[in-house]
Amino acid sequence: MTYEKFKQLAEHPQHRDVPAIFKLEVLETEELEEKKRSHYPKYKVNTYCPQAFTTTLEEAERLMHQDVLYRKKMKEEDDYPLDTFCYYISEIPMGLLHYDRECLSERVYDGEGKLIDRSYCCSRFSIYYPGVCDLPAYDRHPDETFRGRNAEQIRFQKGDIVEVYRGDEVKLAIVVGTPLTTEWIWERNQAVKDKRGLDELPYDETDDSYTVIDGPGYEYHDHVPSLYVFAPHYHVPLYLQRRFKGYLEKAEKKQKEEEEKD
Repeated sequence: MTYEKFKQLAEHPQHRDVPAIFKLEVLETEELEEKKRSHYPKYKVNTYCPQAFTTTLEEAERLMHQDVLYRKKMKEEDDYPLDTFCYYISEIPMGLLHYDRECLSERVYDGEGKLIDRSYCCSRFSIYYPGVCDLPAYDRHPDETFRGRNAEQIRFQKGDIVEVYRGDEVKLAIVVGTPLTTEWIWERNQAVKDKRGLDELPYDETDDSYTVIDGPGYEYHDHVPSLYVFAPHYHVPLYLQRRFKGYLEKAEKKQKEEEEKD
C-alpha cells in the first residue's frame, strides 16, 4: 500500500456494509448558578433533550437546522433561556449488538448547526457479541482501525485551554498531547512491517484523542476522544488561564526532571 492510499483510507474510512440509522441529539447548557459569575472551571449540561432517528445523514442534518431556527425564535421571544451546547449525529448499525455510544461514525456540530468535527474510524464493537464480525477473536474489523488525522483536522495544540465534555458536565482543561497523525502512524507501520511483517498496527478510536490535564499532577490527566473536546464556549477568566498554564509548566518541569534522571 502506498502512503497516498493509506492517507485516502484515513480521511475516508470505509464502513462495513450493514443497514444503519442516524441518531440526532442536542445538548443544552444549564443556567448559571445563582451568584456564580462564571461557568468555569466547570458547568452542567442538560442531556435530557429532544432527539430524533432518521434513515439518512441529510435528514438528520435537516432536523438539526430546523431545531436551530426554532431555538433562535424562542430566544427572540425570550421564552427559552438555555444555550445550545452542541449537536451530535451518530451512525448506528442495525442488526448488531453493541453498547451505547458505539457507532459506525459520529459528527459534532455547534449551536448554529456548523460541523465542528467528525470521527475517522468506527467504535470498537465487542467481539463477544454475535453478528459483530466474522474475524477471529481479537482481530478488529478494518473500519475500526484509526489511521490518524492530518494537521488540519487537529483542532487544538499543546497549551490550548479547552472544554472537556463528560456525562452531564463540562470542565476546563489544558492540552498536553494531540491525536496521532496519519504521517506518524504510516511511518510507524512501515518500521514495524519491516520487522514483523504486519500490514497495519492496531490503532483504534482511543488513539483519536487529546491528552489533557486539569490539575497540578499526572493523576489529573485524561485521554479524551476528539469529539468531546471543545473550544471554550464562554470567556475564561484571566486567573483561570494562569492557573491552567501553571499546570502545564509544572507537568513539563516534572517530565524534564524524570528524563534527566534516566
